[in-house]
Amino acid sequence: MRKVIWLAVLLAVPLLASCIRFSNPAPYKKMLRAQFGEQLQYLDMTRLFPSEPFKSWQGAYALYLLDRNDDQTFMVRVAETDSPAQFLARVQAERTEKTAFVKRQQAYLGRLLNLNLTGDFFSLAGKGLQDKDEWLVAYFADLSQLGQDRLIRWSPPPCERYADRVFFFLKGLIMQNVTLIGIDLGKHSFHVHAQDKNGNALLRKKFSRNQLTAFLSTCTASTVVMESCAGAHFMARHISQFGHQVKLISPQFVRPFVKSNKNDFIDAEAICEAASRPSMRFVTPRTEDQQAMSAFHRVRDTLVRERVKTTNQMHAFLLEFGISMPRGIAIIRRLAVVLEEHELPPYLARLLMRLHQHYACLTEQIKELEQELKIHIAGDDTAQRLLTIPGVGLITASLLATKLGDGKSYASSRDFAASTGLVPRQYSTGGKSTLMGISKRGDKNLRRLLVQCARAFMQRLEHNQGRLADWVKTQLSRHHSNVVACGLANKLARIAWSVTTHRTAFIQ
Repeated sequence: MRKVIWLAVLLAVPLLASCIRFSNPAPYKKMLRAQFGEQLQYLDMTRLFPSEPFKSWQGAYALYLLDRNDDQTFMVRVAETDSPAQFLARVQAERTEKTAFVKRQQAYLGRLLNLNLTGDFFSLAGKGLQDKDEWLVAYFADLSQLGQDRLIRWSPPPCERYADRVFFFLKGLIMQNVTLIGIDLGKHSFHVHAQDKNGNALLRKKFSRNQLTAFLSTCTASTVVMESCAGAHFMARHISQFGHQVKLISPQFVRPFVKSNKNDFIDAEAICEAASRPSMRFVTPRTEDQQAMSAFHRVRDTLVRERVKTTNQMHAFLLEFGISMPRGIAIIRRLAVVLEEHELPPYLARLLMRLHQHYACLTEQIKELEQELKIHIAGDDTAQRLLTIPGVGLITASLLATKLGDGKSYASSRDFAASTGLVPRQYSTGGKSTLMGISKRGDKNLRRLLVQCARAFMQRLEHNQGRLADWVKTQLSRHHSNVVACGLANKLARIAWSVTTHRTAFIQ
């Protein structure tokens, strides 16, 4: 009797282990996580089939997985005799087959759209089909007439094939009605909100960079709007290659359209809402040359600031030991003499010499950049014309050429001067006009350079002739020199716009 019991136990243990194995998805989830990380997600089917965790199909157990790379689901059949290696190999094979199937299906539907199967869901153009069932019958009839590309080698359930076809085809029909696409830019992910001409939302989806490129390349030509932030100008150039009209909006103009709470999809919707306003002002996308020159000026400004910090640090160290030096770079020229005349700790003397070498290195780098700038300016016609403006040098001319482009992004010279922040800020109410100080909007570096050009012109005012010099002399007799400098900087900005737009040199 005991032998019979032990024999029954030995036979029941493998069967029980098999049942436990297929009733508990944990081992499979663990193997999937170890092999594929977060790329594959196990879909719990107990909500659809409460009586059995894995749905039995064709004599095997079926696992449903989600591929996060392209948001596609696929099924893997598992036999009781499969080892972990066989299971993982089967998963990889089914995943590859599903990806290929989706690509073929998309190509299929691209051919369908060329068969005049376009329009909304219930009325196809040229077919006059008003009934949903007739529409689906016509769709699958045309699908079967395509002939050779019968491409389905993998055999999923019929309901899945039907749902995939309807989903992809309806997605194409919906995107044909899109007229405005708002994109909230990110470093790795992009949130898209698409709507039709009536403002009805048609799509809200998160894309990676590659997925966004593939999505926009298949959309009909529409208006794509983004905030003017990091990476926006590159994306504008890239998206415009697909035939879309790309517009950039300053983030400060989008903020009032954000409703209630804030998230990425709400931001994308707010971008669409702001872009639909007829009075909205947009930012002109920059070219690659303009972005490269802008980077050049930032690097040069960084080196100049670092050089000033170095001299200030040397002044401070010497002042701590009672040695006062004149302002400016005099300390650089007289450092060796100062170290000989004063007894300083040896370690401090070595630090000062190290700072002196750092200053010389920074100066050499700045000179090299300015030499490269001269070579670049020599081949730029716009910059050469800007150099004819009195007081404007190489640095200002190159930056003006970068900001202005062809000048057509500004309606008038007043608009460009206002964009630099060199106009009074208005605070009027009750019919009473109140003008305050300059607004200081826009690029502060360009505004600083224009004011420096104005001061350089005013310093040599007695050597300058012409209407501009006469205007400055008249203003100096009425206002403070600082006020005149800002007014002259405004006038120089307007002259720069005129020179760039009309392609003529400045004449005194």
